[in-house]
Amino acid sequence: MSNPDQDSDYTALRPKKLKIALLAFLLAAACHKEAAEEHAPVDSYVTVAVVQSAPVFRGDLIERVTARGICRAGNSTSIRPRLAGILAAVPVREGDRVKEGQILLQLEKDYYRIALQEARANYLQASIEYGKKQGERKSSMAGSLHPDESSFLNLEHAEIQLAQVTREFNTGAASEEEFLRARAECEAARLFADPNKEPLIAYQSGLSHSYYQLLKAQGDFDNCTISAPFSGVVAGLSARAGDPASPAQECLKLVDFSQLIVEIGILETEIENVRPGAGARVNVAALPANELRGCVTTISPLIDQRTRTCHVEIRIEHPDCRVKDGMFATAHIDAQSHKNLLLAPKRAVLQRDDRDLVFIVRHNLAKWCYVETGRQNDEYVEIKSSDLNLVEGDHVLTDGHFALVHDAPIQVRTE
Repeated sequence: MSNPDQDSDYTALRPKKLKIALLAFLLAAACHKEAAEEHAPVDSYVTVAVVQSAPVFRGDLIERVTARGICRAGNSTSIRPRLAGILAAVPVREGDRVKEGQILLQLEKDYYRIALQEARANYLQASIEYGKKQGERKSSMAGSLHPDESSFLNLEHAEIQLAQVTREFNTGAASEEEFLRARAECEAARLFADPNKEPLIAYQSGLSHSYYQLLKAQGDFDNCTISAPFSGVVAGLSARAGDPASPAQECLKLVDFSQLIVEIGILETEIENVRPGAGARVNVAALPANELRGCVTTISPLIDQRTRTCHVEIRIEHPDCRVKDGMFATAHIDAQSHKNLLLAPKRAVLQRDDRDLVFIVRHNLAKWCYVETGRQNDEYVEIKSSDLNLVEGDHVLTDGHFALVHDAPIQVRTE
């Protein structure tokens, strides 16, 4: 039989024993965890940054001048009729590709055909008159009845008179009318003094005048047909068959994109670094995947007073004709070249406390290294000196390094 006093003491002591047991258990668990952490591998608790790297090397640095501009067709012209008339045919459409010599516009020819036939008739009549006068001259020469034509004008006197009037005209003592009259008299004297009288007879018979009229009429008739001066694409077509046309009216444009011109404005402070023939890389905003290469062909001698820029043109071979007239582009022009520099990728350089630094790869650790930089372009920067004696062949981090600290563990992946 139990003693009530003993049971009461046991009940009072039981919570204390439970607390002690619980504390002992927690202490043992903590010791076990600490022992496990001491023997656990370090890598399982340290974050390793995955980065990219690139080598430092010695090479030539080409400084570039960058500017934005507009793409233009390498060859472009406005097509207008050379004569006034009615368009009989317009055998092309907007966007058509045409070859050199292909017909673009056709004027009605009836009026110009009649003018050509009339000019031919006049020329034939003048030829007959010329023949008659030649025959008369030969007959008079045979009978020695012709007058001495050289007596009409004395060539020596006419030349002396022209020289004197010319001097007076240059000093303002003679009028323009007097000068022109003296020159005409001298030219006539030379014509009469020439033993060969065929040119004189040609003028007298109207042969020379009718010949030039015939050439003009033939040219007008031929100009009723307007052909492509070079191969290209039809643009801005505004003419239709039956419309009136004149030389003042633009009917269409012909553009050739097989060569491309990029027009840019370069700041006056940078234009001295640009030379004709300098290489250039061009990126078109609408075609970001395509980088075009060309060279500087034109540098204006003038500076725009409003923008303080100089107009420069870059010509590019462009056989696929993907770029359109008016597209925006960014040009990078080769300016100065510097030989045998220690170079690092530009994206490797960071700034901390207003100082340049790079992370060097050493034994899978990122080493913080302050550097002094020099010349640079869009891709590379010159390393003039460094805290850790950076040399050719050392690898520097180029990606994944923005938030790293000194001696951070890293894993370099291949670019």
